[in-house]
Amino acid sequence: DSLLAYYRALCVIESRFPISDSPGHARVGFAWYDAGSRGTPTAIEARDIQYEKCAVLYNLAAAYSRAGEKYASEDSDGEGLKRACAAFQTSAGVFETTAGVSEKKLGEQAPTLDVSRECCEVMQLLNLAQAQECFFEKAKGKSEAILGKLAKQTGMYYDEALTKARETTRFAAYFDDALMGYMTLKSALFNAEALRLAASVTLSVDDTDVGTAIARLTQARDLIQHAIRDVRVAASDPTLERVKKFLDEKIMKALRTAERDNECVYMCRVPKAEDLPALTGANMVKSVELSPELLSPTRETLFKSIVPDSGTKALSRYTEMVDELIRNETDTLAMASDEARLALREMEFPETLIALSTAVPLCTDLAEQIAAFRSSGGAAALSASLKRVDELNRQCSSVVKTIRETLETETAEDGAARAMFGPATWGREPSNAVNTHLMQ
Repeated sequence: DSLLAYYRALCVIESRFPISDSPGHARVGFAWYDAGSRGTPTAIEARDIQYEKCAVLYNLAAAYSRAGEKYASEDSDGEGLKRACAAFQTSAGVFETTAGVSEKKLGEQAPTLDVSRECCEVMQLLNLAQAQECFFEKAKGKSEAILGKLAKQTGMYYDEALTKARETTRFAAYFDDALMGYMTLKSALFNAEALRLAASVTLSVDDTDVGTAIARLTQARDLIQHAIRDVRVAASDPTLERVKKFLDEKIMKALRTAERDNECVYMCRVPKAEDLPALTGANMVKSVELSPELLSPTRETLFKSIVPDSGTKALSRYTEMVDELIRNETDTLAMASDEARLALREMEFPETLIALSTAVPLCTDLAEQIAAFRSSGGAAALSASLKRVDELNRQCSSVVKTIRETLETETAEDGAARAMFGPATWGREPSNAVNTHLMQ
């Protein structure tokens, strides 16, 4: 809880007090001992709050790992192994978070290698291996096939951690012999256990397939013997003693029994190790990240009355932008006012507007005509007259239409009679000639 509270406080401080060697920043040094340094440890100081955050996360992950080791050692009924497994997985998740922060914020410039991305990945794999080992220990009593897969996956995790620690150039002679020996022995132990269990499963399926069992057991023996020969740890090292005991009591005993049975009874050919099918593991663990709320500083009240540095800079920039905008708009307004004043002067608008605003009296005749119009009814009387004119117009148009139709009928009848009786008999003057003036 203290480490989490301190990490959240660092996140708050980071936004309010920039810490670095840059001018204007707080020059606060953070000193830590490199976790992987050999010989006499020396404190390394760095004026970088990102380094401090990575170091705190590293210690938090180490605390979870230490708790996992404690739970596992105190196990009496399996509940301790369950808690240990959860602690190791959480430790792996925190190491994963540390690796991400280190890569993003520190890059290749990490003051110490222990908080570098590569080292955190090694620690992450190592904790996953220990979590998987808890699953293996808790599963004892299950079938040998299941145990074999769990053991193989445990060995694979130890293998990955060991390979990454050996192959990373920056880690040359960095990790101490105890840690490298631990990973080497654990990798050999669980890979050998997976081979031993695979040999036992083979014999349980077909007790005549002794050759395959001997090949598996021989491979397990060689694996452990090479590991014992390569590690540089004290002879009293607990892991080394456990591996030696496993070799003598499990591997060699089973191998001698299988070889004796094969020589006396089965006489099977022993295949080469590379000809055997590869063993597969069963992964039961994963990195468990901490809840974001545990690392988020949103609920922290530390320095809440102090405006963050980023906010101060943003406010200063905002003030500058507002001042610049006011200056620009004021200049634009002054220029537009000058242009409007000149345009009005050219059009003599002030004088013209003044003149038009003064009332002009009407002449006497026009005033009398307007008075007479108003006395006769005004606009209402004029509208009534217009309606009456429209009505008379419609009546006249109807009369004219009737007259036109009558004249056209007479012209048609006159033409028909002239055609029937002939011009000599029908001698009156044609209607269209007589009625021309009327039609017009």
